[in-house]
This record gives sequence, structure tokens and C-alpha cells, in this order.
Amino acid sequence: MTALYRYFWPERIAAQVMLVMVSSLILITAFVFIFFSLLRPAPPHAAAMSEMVMLGGTLQTLNETPVADRAARVEALNAANSHFQVFLVAPGEPLLGVPEARLRRPIDTADLSNGMRLLGAQPFGAERELVAEFALADGSRVRAEHLAVRGKPLFFKNAYVLVVFFLALSLALLMIWALRTLVRPLSELEQAVSVFGEGAAEPVPLAEKGPREVRAAVAAFNRMQVRIRDLIDRRTRMLAAIGHDLRTPLTRLRLRLDLMEDGEQKSRNLSDLAVMEGQINGALTFLREGRTGERTAPVDLPSLLLSVQDQYEDMGVAMGLTCSPGLVVNGRASELVRAVSNLIDNAHRHAGQFELNARGTETHVEIEVCDHGPGLSEAEKTRLIEPFERGDAARSMSEGQGTGFGLGLATARAIAEGHGGRLELRDTPGGGLTARLRLPRA
Repeated sequence: MTALYRYFWPERIAAQVMLVMVSSLILITAFVFIFFSLLRPAPPHAAAMSEMVMLGGTLQTLNETPVADRAARVEALNAANSHFQVFLVAPGEPLLGVPEARLRRPIDTADLSNGMRLLGAQPFGAERELVAEFALADGSRVRAEHLAVRGKPLFFKNAYVLVVFFLALSLALLMIWALRTLVRPLSELEQAVSVFGEGAAEPVPLAEKGPREVRAAVAAFNRMQVRIRDLIDRRTRMLAAIGHDLRTPLTRLRLRLDLMEDGEQKSRNLSDLAVMEGQINGALTFLREGRTGERTAPVDLPSLLLSVQDQYEDMGVAMGLTCSPGLVVNGRASELVRAVSNLIDNAHRHAGQFELNARGTETHVEIEVCDHGPGLSEAEKTRLIEPFERGDAARSMSEGQGTGFGLGLATARAIAEGHGGRLELRDTPGGGLTARLRLPRA
């Protein structure tokens, strides 16, 4: 059955849309034909004739029933009939149950068979469409009240309403089917394309379903994910090999410099070697997208930030630390330390003094490095989080500046995104820059 369905099912979107339209027209036509055929109203007089026959039979039954048994027979007849009800009229009660002054028109009388006689009949309100009163052969009076149709909701009284309802239902079902078959695969592809690359760019294969064009696009997207991941891995391996090859001569140079006598030339050479090693390590760290292979685990942020503060204070860098208790994130501690350290190094290099703050919301944790330095313009905030971008003050090699490739903020952003968060650069109140790591709370 499945193979037969696949064989006859059209492959292209245009053919499937055409099939939906044709199927809709066929179903609509079939519904209209069926309902107008089955629910075709009877001739206008047919219902009235049928009810007159039933009323005549009821009166004849009561006419033949002894007076003592008539009350029970009336109750049984009323229980079995939904079109009219009959009542025994007490002597002296007004005709038709209302005073003569309230009658709408003159009373018409008529002689019936077997000694029965029509005393009068007039229409009344919505609940009692018609009230008629009869005299049996022995003179007893019987009142008959024709009732509005009972037992059927108003919705089912009109065949046209039923047709419109089922037409709307059929169209809704067809639209749902079309949306699930044609639109959902495209929506899933659009969502996957939108989020791809925001994190670590790991391939997330999509199910290849839907029309042929959609399946081809999904298959191409899946292949693209794999190629991009393979390209990143090869680039990382290549640069790691380059870094390893560069470290070997750098190590030999450092050993030779150690054999030199202390002096200004030796200090400058060692400083240049430190710059080169820092550049190589920073580039390789960024190109690995901040990943160290460390397993994800709950990280207690107050302890982690306190250890970072101790490390910098041991190097003579003073900072203020404000951290709310109980902040925990799921992450990789060494990467988080690297991200925070990059932000601290950036603030210390350009502002000198800074503060480290951490607080939590219901869903996220925010780690801020606030300084009161020169700050950044909106254009620079956007530019400097990209790799290999540096501020104007960092382009000079003098006075310890320009010791990086411009990868500190880019690496911090890559680590934040690898943890499902983001890096934000904001203005510090009073002047300066606030670099904020916003991470999901554990």
C-alpha cells in the first residue's frame, strides 16, 4: 500500500497543490449532492397531512375509550407524540382556554365523523403554533395543542445550514492536510537554516520529507552542514599543526636567549617571544571555537569568579568582585575562566581599573566586567566582537599594546555561544564599557 501511494503521489509542489484544489472541488461537490439528495425537504403539505391523520386517529381513540379510562389514555398518547398534545377540558372552562374577548378571530365550527365536532381552532404563540378544541360523541371536550418541533436542535432543522457546516469542515481538513504536507517541511528547513551556525555549528540532520523539491533542499542542507563541519575540523587541525611547528623554533630561541647575559636586548627579545606565543595560543583557541573537549558539568560561579580574582590579585591586578550566591550554570569551567579572563584583560589594558559583577535572573546568569575607560562607539561594538578586529589603540606595538590578534572578545563570544548564551557590549553608566556574558541558568 505504501509503495502504491508513493508511486501515484505527485512529487512536485505544483502537482500537489493542484491535487489539493481538485480534491477540494470534488469533495465539495459530493457533499452538496449528498446532502441535498438526502435532506431534500418534503412537499409543504406533506407534514400537515400526516399530523392531521395522527390527530384524527387520536380523537377517534379517545371517542371509543370509556370516560373512566380517558385520563390514562391521554397521558399515554401525549408521551408517544411530539407534534401535538391533547387535554381533557373541564366543564365550564372557556373555549380554547382563553376568554372570548381575547380570541384573535371568530370561531369556526365543523361536524366530524362518529358524532365528533370541531368547536374551534386558532393560532397562538411560538410554543403552541395552533390550538383546537373538539367535542366527542358523549359531549366531552378535548383540546389539542400543536407544538413547535421538539427534540431537534435548531441547527439540524435547516438542510442549508448542515451543508454549509460540512463544507467548512471539509475545507478546514483539506487545509490542515495541505499545511502538514507542504508547508511544515519548508518551515522546519527555514528554522534549521536560521539557527545553524549560532552555536558550535554541529550538524543536525533534518528528516527528508515532503515534495521532491523540499527533499532535495533538505538533503543539500544536510550535506552542507557536514561539509562545513569537516572544513572547520580540517582548518583547526592544520592550524594546530602550524602552531606546533612554530612553537619548536620559539622554544629554541627562548633557550638561546636564556644563555645570553641580562640586558635590554635580551628583555626585548623575550618580550617579542611572549607576544608571538600569545598570538599563536589566542588564534588556536579561537579557531577551536573555545572548545577544550572538557565535559559539561554544573559550575558554581561564585567559586569560579573568586578563583579568577585570586589569580589576578597574585599578578598585582586589583579588582572588585560582587557576586550573588547560589549562581550555577551547566558548562565547562576552563572555558568560562578563559572567557572571563579575556574580558578582564581587555578592561585592564584599556581602562586600568574595573569591576567584576555577577547576578542571576529566573532563567539566566549575567557576568559583567565594568570599566570606566574610553568606551566604544556603536560601530566599534559591532566590529570588535568579530575575529581579527582590534581597536585603534591596539594597533601599536609600543607600551605593551597590540599583543594579540584581536581575538579576545571573539573568543569570549564563541565560548558564550557554545554554552547557549551570548556576549553583550554595553555602555557603563558614567562612561566606559560593560562586557556582559549572559548564560542560561542551570
